[in-house]
Amino acid sequence: MSTTPDEFLCPISYEVMTDPVILEDGHTYERTSIETWLARSGMSPMTNQRLGSKTLNPNYALRSAIERWRGGQQQEPPAAVAP
Repeated sequence: MSTTPDEFLCPISYEVMTDPVILEDGHTYERTSIETWLARSGMSPMTNQRLGSKTLNPNYALRSAIERWRGGQQQEPPAAVAP
């Protein structure tokens, strides 16, 4: 089984993202994680800078890459068993 690429993990939850969004700080987060964060803080979780906007833009390229990676994980053949 291959390891999960770091860029597929939300920097807040450390889980593989399913709905990645980009914040004005330039970082990508899982939508539900950053929405929870922004409900209680106006600061970027990565830069600790005040955010001028809380607009969340979908990161379609990353979502597609994660979906391809997940598809490949499901298609891996079972590991060979030593005799």
